[in-house]
Amino acid sequence: YGGVPAGESGSVIGATLQLGNIGLGVSIADSGAAVDETGTDFGLYMPLGAGNLAVVVSSLDGIDGDSADLDYNVSLGEGAYWGVEWNSKDTYEDDRITGYFGTNF
Repeated sequence: YGGVPAGESGSVIGATLQLGNIGLGVSIADSGAAVDETGTDFGLYMPLGAGNLAVVVSSLDGIDGDSADLDYNVSLGEGAYWGVEWNSKDTYEDDRITGYFGTNF
């Protein structure tokens, strides 16, 4: 949410539920800004094929609008992984697709 403005306080409450390898989550936040910007996130994480799938849908009252994110990643062993991510946001003219490669130290 970009942080809490100086002199104001924000709040977040959330919960997750783990059902075997599947994770579900929800969070509700209020930035504390004078414009009363609030948001809600719903997420799902689960194994799929050789990798993992994560889906997050966000609703934001402020100028940034709503968004959806779909991420699929596969472990390459030794802490390395690759993945692809699709993101759609109200403020984007087009959806975005990103491929990535990374490693854990």
